Amino acid sequence: MSLWSVMAIGIGSMVGAGIFALLGQAALMVGRDTWLAFAIGGGIALLAGYAYAGLSARYPSDGGIVDFYNLVLPRWLAGALSVLFLLNLGISTTMIAKTFGAYSVKLGGGEGANLIGSVAVVALYLLTIVGQRAVGRVEIVLVAVKLLILLSFLVGGLWFLDLDLHRTHQRAPAHTLIASVGLTFFAYAGFGMMANAAGNVANPARTMRIAFPLAILVTCLLYVGLSVVVVGAIQPADLAASADTAVATAARPYFGAAGVTILSLAALLATASAINANIYSGNEMIRSLSSARQLPAGLGRSLAGASSRGVAVGVAAVLVMTNVFDLVTVANAAGAVFLFVYLAVYWVAWRKRTDTGAVGAVLLCGALLMGGVFVAFLVSMWNTQPAALGTFIGAVIFSILLQAILKMRSVPPVQ
Repeated sequence: MSLWSVMAIGIGSMVGAGIFALLGQAALMVGRDTWLAFAIGGGIALLAGYAYAGLSARYPSDGGIVDFYNLVLPRWLAGALSVLFLLNLGISTTMIAKTFGAYSVKLGGGEGANLIGSVAVVALYLLTIVGQRAVGRVEIVLVAVKLLILLSFLVGGLWFLDLDLHRTHQRAPAHTLIASVGLTFFAYAGFGMMANAAGNVANPARTMRIAFPLAILVTCLLYVGLSVVVVGAIQPADLAASADTAVATAARPYFGAAGVTILSLAALLATASAINANIYSGNEMIRSLSSARQLPAGLGRSLAGASSRGVAVGVAAVLVMTNVFDLVTVANAAGAVFLFVYLAVYWVAWRKRTDTGAVGAVLLCGALLMGGVFVAFLVSMWNTQPAALGTFIGAVIFSILLQAILKMRSVPPVQ
């Protein structure tokens, strides 16, 4: 894969449900400070990307975060964290699929958002069977088109921005703003998918160190600008009713019905590319986990083409969750898991900082900031989203129990 293909995987994973679904949810929490929440989330993502880039450049593989954990952590803990990350990839894909369905219904009218999202997941799973090169090419096309649309909307929206309407939204207290970063960070969490492409890059030592910061910076600038434009286009009273499709709804005051249609199409492209990238990365992680005996070996075996049996099982689980789970609960639970598993990456990066050439002070600063946001986010979920907190805790317990079961079955560790 080229630098642009790797960046396309990262941007495709980030600029999906993150901006098209979570922007509205974040705006409900922090109002006019939504842009600041996304800026802080982007800063934390950039620091985490620094740790990721060093590890990807020094230890390129298809497994990404899975292989990073196995570098320094005890086998059972590395396996539990890897399975937790894999579970969260499925949860995130569920949220993205629901967002795809919501914008499809907004564009075409009618009902059946969950069914439409399910069909999109199946169609993009079939693309995985074609192979890695097809995934990279599709990502470049999808990312280019949706960025062109979003940038056009951003420029036009800033030109016609109504600052008076922007000021009618409430300001967030400091603790709410910090907690909201747990949600906005989820909008960036897809940057980790770039690590799964490192094993297919000709010069990972150079490419990965460039791809991570560039992809995150592009995404951050886009998110911050769109946050200002969207909040400046929707009345506070209307925000709750259109939070799931806030970006497209915000186009109406600027560009009329045509703008809503175009932004809805961009949302479909963005969420489709994010599903595409997630399935690709999940497929690679399943193979790596299976070879490390941290998942049953049968899940890593090929099913058809480039697809593993495990990713087929995962797609089936996503289809079930898409038709059962609530969007807000899924988003909050996934955000908590991403913060948790990315904090563990900092420990790996710290232990391997001599080999990767990473600056210890930067790693420590990033870990402390992310840890503070994680604690604030858990407290917020305890008070407002107990179901999401329960889902997070349940996923952690399941991941640990799975490793215990594999150990009891006497699966030999890889030396």
